[in-house]
Amino acid sequence: MASKYDAFAALLRGRSESPHSISFAAIEDLIGTPLPISSRTHKDWWGNDRSPASTHAQAKFGWLAAGWEVESVDPNRRSVTFRK
Repeated sequence: MASKYDAFAALLRGRSESPHSISFAAIEDLIGTPLPISSRTHKDWWGNDRSPASTHAQAKFGWLAAGWEVESVDPNRRSVTFRK
């Protein structure tokens, strides 16, 4: 099943430098839609939850699927840093 986060995961798979920072705007360009407001107000949205019961598609099909984890989020700068 395709996910809107597939292009984002592909971008991360192509990166070798860790950590890697990316702006919210760049992620939005890749997924073709604005990130939800909760991504700017709740750091939990960026969680690295690997449990099978997790409903966070952005993690499952995005960064975790690409082998990365969120290291930090800066809502003021609208950016997130990932690490392998």
